[in-house]
Amino acid sequence: MLEVGIKRSQSALTIEEQRRIEWMEGDAENLNNIPDNSFDVYTIAYGIRNCVHIEQVKRNIKLLTSIGGKSLIM
Repeated sequence: MLEVGIKRSQSALTIEEQRRIEWMEGDAENLNNIPDNSFDVYTIAYGIRNCVHIEQVKRNIKLLTSIGGKSLIM
């Protein structure tokens, strides 16, 4: 799915907008190695259904998303 998102962004975004995106794949339940307030946007889609500890995932999203940032859970 990450590859699909990257490919879609290439056709929908300018080169400058694409440069501002850091694509990352990781364990949504264990993101301790990422500093708090690191992301302006945090998205997780179908992968959340595979998480055992949903409340931990939601805590991580809150910690990692910068003040004024946005999160999207689909």
